[in-house]
Amino acid sequence: RVLQESGPSATLDSATLGDANFFFRFAQSNQFQARAGLGFNYLSDRSDSNFGGNFTYAVDWYPVKPVIVSAEIDLGWLGHESLFHFRVTEGVNWKYGEAFVGYDYYDVGNFQVGGMVAGVRLWF
Repeated sequence: RVLQESGPSATLDSATLGDANFFFRFAQSNQFQARAGLGFNYLSDRSDSNFGGNFTYAVDWYPVKPVIVSAEIDLGWLGHESLFHFRVTEGVNWKYGEAFVGYDYYDVGNFQVGGMVAGVRLWF
């Protein structure tokens, strides 16, 4: 997620916030799957970069073909601050791809940001 804000004298400041996770699928049926894993978090802007780790839990629900409803929660840290991340999406699957829209929320220390998210995910 790229975050941008306008500062004094109309300057634009931006930061990149995200994570990467390794999952283990531990439950699966024709309409549901659950995964848990570990990962790392990062925040980078012009002046500094911070990193941390997380525990992640995710579920996918397939109510009717080709719809996929997904949710993910990350608990961890970023630099010296605690981190909570939540994402929920609804998508449409076609072959090995999914187009989705949803909501993404981060809480890092005293900083909270949330908003709409859209993208494409590959399934293999």
